[in-house]
Amino acid sequence: MKKLKSLFPSKSNQNRPAPTTTQAPPPFTTHDPPPNKPNSAHFLLIGGGSRGAALANAINAATGAVLVSIADPDPGRRLEIGRRYIWEKNSSKKEGQEFEGWREFVAWETARRRRQPPVSTDNRGGGGYDDNDNDDGEPSSRNEVETGTTKPPEPESESDTVAIDAVIIATPDRTHLEIVTALAPLGLHIMCEKPLATSLTDYLEISRSLGVDLRGGAESHGYAGLFGIGHVMRYTPINQLMHRLIYEEGAIGDIVAVEHTENVGWWHFAHSYVRGNWRNEATSGPSLLTKSCHDIDFLMWLLCSPTTANVGGKHKTPHTPSTVASFGSVTHFKRARKPLAAGPVTNCLSCPAEDTCHFSAKKIYLDTGLRMGLGGWPVNVVVPEIEDLFDEGGLKRGEEVLLHRLGEDYAADTPRDVREGRQWYGRCVYEADNNVCDDQTVHIAWEDDTVTLEGGESVTRPAKSATFHMTAFADGVCTKRTRILGTKGEIERRGGVLAVCDFRTGQFYEKKPGPSLGGHGGGDYGLMRAFVEGVDAVKNRGISVHEAQEKFIGCTVEDIVRSHAMVFAAEAARVSKQIVDWEKWWKHNVLQIFITGITGYIGGDAFHHLEQQHPDFEYAALIRTKEKADYVRGLYPKLRIVIGSNDDSEIITKESAWADIVIHTADSSDHVGAAKAIAKGLVEGHSAERPGYWLRTGGTGILTYFDSEVRKVHGEHDDKVFDDYENVHELTNLPSAAFHRNVDEIVLQTGVKHFDSVKTVIVCPPTIYGRGRGPVALRGRQVYELTSIILTEKYTPIIGKGLARWNNVHVYDLSRLFGNLVEAAVDPARKDDKEIWGEKGYFLAENGEHAWGDLAKLIGEQAFKEGFLKQQPEVKALSFEEAVNSPAGFEAGSWGLNSRARALRGKKVLGWEPQEQSIEDEVPGIIKSEASRLGL
Repeated sequence: MKKLKSLFPSKSNQNRPAPTTTQAPPPFTTHDPPPNKPNSAHFLLIGGGSRGAALANAINAATGAVLVSIADPDPGRRLEIGRRYIWEKNSSKKEGQEFEGWREFVAWETARRRRQPPVSTDNRGGGGYDDNDNDDGEPSSRNEVETGTTKPPEPESESDTVAIDAVIIATPDRTHLEIVTALAPLGLHIMCEKPLATSLTDYLEISRSLGVDLRGGAESHGYAGLFGIGHVMRYTPINQLMHRLIYEEGAIGDIVAVEHTENVGWWHFAHSYVRGNWRNEATSGPSLLTKSCHDIDFLMWLLCSPTTANVGGKHKTPHTPSTVASFGSVTHFKRARKPLAAGPVTNCLSCPAEDTCHFSAKKIYLDTGLRMGLGGWPVNVVVPEIEDLFDEGGLKRGEEVLLHRLGEDYAADTPRDVREGRQWYGRCVYEADNNVCDDQTVHIAWEDDTVTLEGGESVTRPAKSATFHMTAFADGVCTKRTRILGTKGEIERRGGVLAVCDFRTGQFYEKKPGPSLGGHGGGDYGLMRAFVEGVDAVKNRGISVHEAQEKFIGCTVEDIVRSHAMVFAAEAARVSKQIVDWEKWWKHNVLQIFITGITGYIGGDAFHHLEQQHPDFEYAALIRTKEKADYVRGLYPKLRIVIGSNDDSEIITKESAWADIVIHTADSSDHVGAAKAIAKGLVEGHSAERPGYWLRTGGTGILTYFDSEVRKVHGEHDDKVFDDYENVHELTNLPSAAFHRNVDEIVLQTGVKHFDSVKTVIVCPPTIYGRGRGPVALRGRQVYELTSIILTEKYTPIIGKGLARWNNVHVYDLSRLFGNLVEAAVDPARKDDKEIWGEKGYFLAENGEHAWGDLAKLIGEQAFKEGFLKQQPEVKALSFEEAVNSPAGFEAGSWGLNSRARALRGKKVLGWEPQEQSIEDEVPGIIKSEASRLGL
């Protein structure tokens, strides 16, 4: 860049529409970088494009760390970064100082740790990203590289390779998920550029790879290393000062409202968000994410972060918003706004209206760019090799190539992958394939919230709001305006100064931060200083990762994901044109459900129903064997599978602690060890602010206790009918010896004792019928085993007089009840509803009642009628013992016992209503399915 500027000493400020902030910042001759220490932190940079170069410069110029390696598929970028920061120009490179991509580094580092030779470089894994993808849309990067002073690392010995302590990821947004999840097992400290990913699903996957429970505070950070994000606004000197004034000095009392604006800049928006990398949501994301996620993070940092110095204490629970609304669209950069004089032309170089259009690519990149001696950003995004071209043929050669690139265009029949696979910087801004908002507002509101401080004192965090405005239509490039209104004063950012008004004294005064060195108003330097200090504290001072994350990085992974999630919630509000309830949206989109028994009949069908209703939920399932796990994964690729059994208490406890909802079904529902592990995980992993939900499946077999243990009769009628509403206490206080009661007691005791943090429900189904929709088990037991006996033994079994009665329910209707309960769990208004959770949380499910003798006779008659039996089967009376010793086994015992109850609670409290046909109407289908299974 210096050689370009030297060609044009008198033109640097002539009529350039872009602000002077696009030029290189002054060399930091008055700022000496901290000296390298023998045990300085060693960094790897993944991605040597414009943003990576800027962060490399920040490490070099503002920290005591050492950049020791570069990973990038472009040899030119590797050479440039390497010569400036890693190896001396005339010295040879050492092993481990450069990689052709992040995959090669992971393989090399894994092999190094195993004390094996590095893998062959014949199969090096490049990251698959290109130069233009590394342009982050911000002015500064290439110019900033020139300001540092080279600090090559001093190797420990000539033969040793230098171990990596930390990694900076500065690759395109879409690559972050794969890179972070690949690096996570190595336990390295990671700093990733923003945005962390381009979808909420990817954010959740990254948080899971880092061992983070999104419900908890910093103590839920289970990753072995520090994790930072390129939200530079947290680290600028002026914003750090603002935060201190509010939360440490109490300068304006409690915040009432924040007004914050980001001026993207008219030509900058045209470059990056109309013609450039971030023009289309399908290939990058909405502009609120790609451009302004750090502004949303700034607001969340001010208003949501768990600091309460202004109320005299600290707590770990964030003050989460209540609602978010957003409005925005493509207001200008569309065909409808195209000047008539431009006609059908789609490229600026051939446009008849070019000389009168301020968005002209020729004006932006050539007339007020290259010809003004400005060959840095954004010109070097269009022509990355611009300096080499000057070496070859001077300005003339540079202009030739620049005009050629600007003249490149696509036609109406150009394949979509070709059109979307690159940038078209000469394209008319009114004819581009952009669809991201060029003007957008976001309004976030908080309600009063009472929390308990660490000392036990309760304090109310008052209601407040924030309004953010992102606009393309401003002269300043990436300039900010912030005004914070409090109960005792206000703060307004005026350029590099904070103007403070104190209502109590009527005085106005100004506060100036320290020097803002480096890009993004000092944010780049501040970010890297904070991250390097954290790494150094862990490496050299014995500070724990958790403490360093909190003290130096200043935010947790949960904070990072939450601020990104707010972007997606705002987009949901904008697209739907509705006000979004934050807590409900968060639960619906970040919700994690852990299911035991997914390969069973009940659990499998319940999962199918939920997955159909809520495909956006995150599901995890406990499966005993790898074979079944592989089969289920083939059906549901997005399902996270946990290999384990009911005896694996540690696994069950961990998953229950992480899950928002545990659906506890099938054999595991009567496993005491599994139940205790679930209770332990839910209690340890949840709080009153973020409760966990336990949906335990019992069964009305519990009601047979009175026939088998009290009356000691079989096949007799009983008038006793239980209900789960008026007389629910009878169900929740059944004898301890009753079937299923051992686990019921664990659930009920947990739900009563820990009602604030653990919400429990017992779902109690009777005889279940209907073909299941789950991945493995498709049939029930009682009525299906009865049908099997009739078909194979060719008689109709009846215990005693056959007068014992049971309720029944179709499996689809049972799954709907689970769905109703999940809906209640994600509804903030029902969080403390004692008619659903805890002591009264006992839900029967029934769609009718049958007498076992009548049902058996109906099956026999229908089997004969359908031709599955050659003659009418004989009715055969069995004793209870004979029944349970039959091929039907233990299930046959239910044919002689009463289990009668009415399902009222689900109907009255949840609006649940059975919709499927009766068991009698289902009999023909049951017979056919059993005959098919038996090969008849």
